[in-house]
Amino acid sequence: MYICNMSELENIKIDPAKLRAARGDRKLSEVARVVGVSRQNISNYEKGHNQPSAVILARLCILYKTPIENLVTPDEVFLQKRYSLA
Repeated sequence: MYICNMSELENIKIDPAKLRAARGDRKLSEVARVVGVSRQNISNYEKGHNQPSAVILARLCILYKTPIENLVTPDEVFLQKRYSLA
C-alpha cells in the first residue's frame, strides 16, 4: 500500500492498459462525468498520451475501487518498498 502525499502522486506513472482494465465495462462518458474531466481526457490517459493529475488519479481509484498500486507501471515498484507499511 502506498502512503504518499499529493505532490508525490504527480510523479507516479500510470500503466494505460491497467487503467483501461480497471474501467471495465463503464463508458468513457460516465467515468469522465464522475471524475470531472472530458471523455477525451480519459481516453488519452488510457492510451498513454497523458497522465492524470494526482486529484484525478485519486478520483479514479475511488471510482474503480482499486488501490493505486493496481494502476502503476512496473517502473513504480520501488515506491511499494519506499512507502510500504511493512
